[in-house]
Amino acid sequence: MSKNFHIYKSSAGSGKTYTLVKEYLKIVLLNPAKVNHILAITFTNAAAAEMKERIVDELGNLISLKEEPHNKKARSLLNQIMKEWEENHEPEIPTEDTVINHAGLVLKHILHRYSEFSVSTIDSFVHRVIRTFAFDLFLPFHFDVELDAESLLTQATDTLISRAGIDKHLTELLISFILNQADEEKDLRIELQIIEMGKALMDEDGSSSLQKLKGMSLDDFLMVAKNLRKTIKDYEVTVAKQANEAM
Repeated sequence: MSKNFHIYKSSAGSGKTYTLVKEYLKIVLLNPAKVNHILAITFTNAAAAEMKERIVDELGNLISLKEEPHNKKARSLLNQIMKEWEENHEPEIPTEDTVINHAGLVLKHILHRYSEFSVSTIDSFVHRVIRTFAFDLFLPFHFDVELDAESLLTQATDTLISRAGIDKHLTELLISFILNQADEEKDLRIELQIIEMGKALMDEDGSSSLQKLKGMSLDDFLMVAKNLRKTIKDYEVTVAKQANEAM
């Protein structure tokens, strides 16, 4: 049976997490067994943790209606869920007492099998999938994933610099860069400059620049560096000339 695909778009702080938590509860409170068949994916660990916490809290609030039937927050959520079930023409809408009992079953299942509570980040989900198919992907079963971007940049930079003296074009580019740094009396530790550039490119705002750089060869970089130095020198000469005339 086909289901509608819904997209919720709104600004920060407008209640997207609450809406997603409500949608999650609408599924599991109809059928507690569905808790094993739901995958919720977020972008960050903080968002995943918040969503898990909110789901557990709201389940606890619904359970509290047994002892506190006038709990306004829980009653509001329950009424909203029941109303949306009716609007969606769910074939079998449970009674309020059944929903509260289902909340207890779902919470018990989550707490007893918390590792199976599938609310995770995109990278965590992909990691689980890849680990499952490690054999088919010709990967070692105990492979590790390095999430420390700075550590990866340092390793990549060390590998790059180790090719100096072996790769002619790369060597020329590195020498050109160092000479330029020396001319401008800047830090000559080239590895630090490369790491900083790598951080900038790994940032969200650097993705477009990274795409442009992918199509460039080392000869292109040498040409760009040469043109940049010429442009800067020409500009300095022009500015100095204008300053002398002004004096």
